Amino acid sequence: VGLGERERARERESESEIEIESESDSKSAEVCNPPTMADAVRAILPSHYLHTFIDEGIRPDARAFMESRTTSLRRGVVSRADGSASVDLGKTSVVAGVTLVPFTTTLSERGDGRLSVKVDMAACDPQGPASGRESEAALALTSLVSKTLMGAGILPLERLIVKQGVAAWEVKLSVFFLNDGGNAADAALLAAVAALADTSIPPAELDETGAVVETSGEATAMPLTGTPISLSFAILTRKDGVQQLLVDPSAEEEAVCRSSLSVVLVVPAEGGSAEARCGAAPLMLHKPGGAPVPQKLVTEAIAVARKRAARLLTLLEQS
Repeated sequence: VGLGERERARERESESEIEIESESDSKSAEVCNPPTMADAVRAILPSHYLHTFIDEGIRPDARAFMESRTTSLRRGVVSRADGSASVDLGKTSVVAGVTLVPFTTTLSERGDGRLSVKVDMAACDPQGPASGRESEAALALTSLVSKTLMGAGILPLERLIVKQGVAAWEVKLSVFFLNDGGNAADAALLAAVAALADTSIPPAELDETGAVVETSGEATAMPLTGTPISLSFAILTRKDGVQQLLVDPSAEEEAVCRSSLSVVLVVPAEGGSAEARCGAAPLMLHKPGGAPVPQKLVTEAIAVARKRAARLLTLLEQS
């Protein structure tokens, strides 16, 4: 077959593919817009592109500097899990699930229950979910979520004992990312806390073999004593040298900003309105490397976090 015939054959194949796609998508008359010069600048010079917007007092997605993306939360999304929740934070989507697994203890041990956390970001891997590797980002998030939950002290492990010195429940928390559109830490922690709040502990006892078996009766809610809520900021150094906070950064902003700060409020379960509890809640700061953050920015971030946390707490408690 000559070169000209091959080209004509390829053209016919392309025309057939276009016709098939058109028929299968007959309900949509949308046509993809061709790339623009702005798209080229965005891809080639991402830092310049972002600074162009920041200098005008706005962000590329039209948000103000202290404006978070739309957040939605649903509980009970995985029917076979003991507790579950999904969170959409802008283009970041995550599902968290809890399973309760009994394990044996000994009289020489304290015998409390335990919490184990695993964050899976394989679906966001550029090489695809089948790559089988555990990314540094997933390992870092696993450590962050685990340390935050344990450091906040919201899960009294002694309440997970089935029989002292014999058996207890292990709370296995899995956090799975469907998409990472930025600010994965806040989304992961929010989904994790919502899944724990959705969890019920079944009544159980030991049978004649010493195995843990569920019994009849009502399950009890996971005995959480508080709610850790995180609000993260990217820190951008503007052209004039001034450092600018960007709340709830997108993936595009994270790629350009070399420093970040997370404010985690540990909100008590009781004590008045959401605003009152968040306004007085103790906090933890997480600063993963990068340039030092001026105290003025830290103070500003904490104030913004307390207001945002009240809205997220209401979302959690009403879901």
